[in-house]
Amino acid sequence: MIQTYITMKMQSYTFQVKKLTKNTKELLMKMKIEHLLTLTQNELYTYLIDTLTLIQVSSKFLIYSKGTTESKPMLCVHLDTINTHKANLTGYKVTEDDFVTTNGLIELSKTSSLSCLGGDDRAGVWVALELIKYMEETGDYKYDIGFFLDEEIGCIGSGVFCYDRDKLTNNCYIGLDRRSTDGTDEVAVYGNDNQELIDVFVNLGYKVEAGSITDASTLSNSIIPCVNLSVGYDYEHTKDEVLHIKCMDRTLSVLKDLNLVGKEYPTDSTPYYNYNFDDGVTHRYYDSDTMFELDTLKDYLISLGEDPDEVIELAYLKTGDDYVY
Repeated sequence: MIQTYITMKMQSYTFQVKKLTKNTKELLMKMKIEHLLTLTQNELYTYLIDTLTLIQVSSKFLIYSKGTTESKPMLCVHLDTINTHKANLTGYKVTEDDFVTTNGLIELSKTSSLSCLGGDDRAGVWVALELIKYMEETGDYKYDIGFFLDEEIGCIGSGVFCYDRDKLTNNCYIGLDRRSTDGTDEVAVYGNDNQELIDVFVNLGYKVEAGSITDASTLSNSIIPCVNLSVGYDYEHTKDEVLHIKCMDRTLSVLKDLNLVGKEYPTDSTPYYNYNFDDGVTHRYYDSDTMFELDTLKDYLISLGEDPDEVIELAYLKTGDDYVY
């Protein structure tokens, strides 16, 4: 197999030194999940810059970090949805009329033109913002938070951040970007694992599942492990997508109660990549198998009517300082 290596250009960043004012605190207080679902990626990006104290600002990612310099988890969420990348939705103004809430479920209204609800990953963004509000109120800054752009087309933002993350000391990456299958709590793993970290969530009732790819797994490596927590959405990327509000609230509550600051979670397993093809079989690729066959992936994307050269803009496997796809 021919392997293609990409050397990614480091993105510049600036430092925000402003503090949260009363007005910005009120903005955080008022940010409901229903409103988050109406925003474009660019609108959400601008809102975060205008509202939060950020230590790194890039065109591809935003980083929130305050308080202790001890090692702590980074929570990873993404700002785009599948709707972001649908040409037929360009210029479409999403309103709260596109959604209905019934018995603790948010779903698309029958009249909506959207391709999906967008809970993937606006639910994760909502949890992250609620945790920022909690940390600002308590002074307990126990998480860094990464807001990444364009995850749905190849984890673009987190891939760029890999080259610009030496200013933080993170002991693990925790994605807030996992489905809640039929309303269950799940913790997805990707191969750069630490059993003690996984058990933290298993002991809280989360079910272990194999993940495919997300920003947290893009950032993880042979030293720093990752997990990915469910945040309530299900049937993602389809018009049948729903958002279980109780599952979103559950993961928020769990993360408020946890304190993983200063703990060590060395990676203790072999990286792999899981992919579910239409044959219903989970295909697992290990390092020794180059993790993921480029030709297989391209054939699958073509079968979906996608242009693989547009979709595969980033690597799915880290090898030293390079990315392979």
